[in-house]
Amino acid sequence: MNCPAVSIARVSGDMTVRKTVCCVLFIWLFGASVSAKPAHHYVFVGQDGEKIKLALSFLGTESLEGAQVAYSWRQLEPGKDEYDFGAIQPAVKLLVAMNLSPSWTTVFIRHGWESVHWSSVGDPRGSDRTIMKWARTNGYVLFTHDRDFTSLLATTGAEGPSVMRTQDVTPGHLEQIVVGALQKYEALLEAGALISIDEARARVRILPLAH
Repeated sequence: MNCPAVSIARVSGDMTVRKTVCCVLFIWLFGASVSAKPAHHYVFVGQDGEKIKLALSFLGTESLEGAQVAYSWRQLEPGKDEYDFGAIQPAVKLLVAMNLSPSWTTVFIRHGWESVHWSSVGDPRGSDRTIMKWARTNGYVLFTHDRDFTSLLATTGAEGPSVMRTQDVTPGHLEQIVVGALQKYEALLEAGALISIDEARARVRILPLAH
């Protein structure tokens, strides 16, 4: 009569072991799946978007993906049935230089930024200084492939316009990288920055550039 008791105890013990193993395996798999997800870091500035400009060098840190700004509904609806979404509209406007395809303007507009090609607003044979002066006067970020604009910023010590320089001229190849850099560094571009973009990374320098 003792044998069945021993057998039952053994079966019960095996089930307990199996349950324990399954539980540990589940926890391990769940932990592995969670730890495999990359972390995303942002600066939260509450409802005062202007604070972004007070920490430009800090926001240039590569580990940060950008800044989060909160808006109250009262800011967007100042009066009954009166709406003002200007506060949350992209502020950066992009001037595409002659050395890049006009198709870049389509890319930027599709992603929500205002954009024009230099050929539509100025003399295609205009000098680099003329183009930079127009961009600064009209509040545009200059998007270019030309290193000469970087040199002008360095030699003049100018605080603007902001310049984004890419090493590749085709939207099909670099669109997502350029758009991602714009989204991440938009506040820096508004305040004054030089951003160089390639397939590997985006390098940020705050204006004016040191001589």
